[in-house]
Amino acid sequence: MTNRTRILRFACVLLATSFLVLVLASCGGGDGAKKNDLYYCPMHPTYVSNKPGECPICHMTLVRMEPAGSDTTRSSERHDAGSRDSAGVPAGHGGSPSPSGPGPGAETSSVPGYSVVRATDLGMSLAGIQTTPAVRGDLVRSVRAVGTVEPNETLVYEVHARVSGWVVGLVANFKGQFVRKGEPLLSLYSPELLGSQDEYLRAREAGLRLAGSELEEVSKGAADLVQAAHHRLVLFGVPLSLIDRIEKTGRPEETVTLVAPQTGFVTGKDIFDGTRIEPGLTLFTITDLANVWVEADVYEEEAWLVAIGTTAVITLPYRPDFRAVGNASFIAPTLDPATRTVKVRFEIPNPDLELKPGMFANVEINAEKAQGILIPDDAIIDSGLRKVVFVERGTGVFEPRDVKVGLRGEGRAQILAGVEEGDLVVIHANFLLDSESRLKAALTGFSGQHQHEGTP
Repeated sequence: MTNRTRILRFACVLLATSFLVLVLASCGGGDGAKKNDLYYCPMHPTYVSNKPGECPICHMTLVRMEPAGSDTTRSSERHDAGSRDSAGVPAGHGGSPSPSGPGPGAETSSVPGYSVVRATDLGMSLAGIQTTPAVRGDLVRSVRAVGTVEPNETLVYEVHARVSGWVVGLVANFKGQFVRKGEPLLSLYSPELLGSQDEYLRAREAGLRLAGSELEEVSKGAADLVQAAHHRLVLFGVPLSLIDRIEKTGRPEETVTLVAPQTGFVTGKDIFDGTRIEPGLTLFTITDLANVWVEADVYEEEAWLVAIGTTAVITLPYRPDFRAVGNASFIAPTLDPATRTVKVRFEIPNPDLELKPGMFANVEINAEKAQGILIPDDAIIDSGLRKVVFVERGTGVFEPRDVKVGLRGEGRAQILAGVEEGDLVVIHANFLLDSESRLKAALTGFSGQHQHEGTP
């Protein structure tokens, strides 16, 4: 056989095969597909094809869609039921709790876009569905924040120089030193103070001499001079004990000892022995830490829950045994734009000095209390537009309900509407029910629209 004969015979076979393929395609093909059949993906119902195959998104086998209300619907459901396992879970749905699968004829609910979901006992067990009853009770909402320990500014005192002179004896000579009220801080030599003491002694001597004068103006004038000289020493910061001492001795003292005006810690000091001082110079900063502030950063969405007088519990992350209680004394009038928080100040007694400025502390604020129907916070599915919970209406029948949520805290939520006391709400696998419910509702709506448009 020549090569030309072989080529002609191969061409004839190819033409015959092509003709046969065209004939089969015009007759509906070998897979039994009908011209108007539609196929959808059970996991992605928005994908619809006019021929069988796989979903291009998840590669699940496409399911033929039956028109709602047709005679083939029941036969399709019987066929679908035969492909389920003993739990009533559709094959290929990865444990979906619905026994009838999404599709036309699903039972709708009062929540738009949702359908009632049904499941068998074994299906519920495989899906891990758990419920708990809604109860009536009290709920306390706590606001948790991080706080910083700060000195109580009302208990900070600065010691200033009121005259010029030299430091000749420094008693409080380092920062952090603890001093008590009335204890010496430093000794100061000041020619101005020395002259003021001498002036007071002379005025006092003259006042005693003229006190018995027959002229009232003279005796009164002498007494006024003594009082003015005494007051000047007090204004210069001379302790009353030193004034009493020079009254007894009749001699001025070269150095004056300045004493602490309050009990506390030396938190500021810029002088040393021999330092020359001038009026207005800050000598010491003394801070009383027996009462401190804890300033908490409260986020703006929770700041409205805090008011003056609100109680807070202060704990330390590294000291589980430490616990202090204080009340809110100040709420900042402005918001920090960088952190979106509001400063809330709590006054805390600190007798044992366990709270030190600069420490971090945990602040738990008892912000609000409420009474009513309570369910676990995990039972609520928040889509942003609505809040939905699934309630077991009967054995294996789960109904989605739109709920109105009030106060939330302690892992629970107050329900203002949508759930009654004693209703069994789903707390586990509720997101699985949510997906199944939405899927059934979407397919029901799509099938109804398909039938309304007259597509066979």
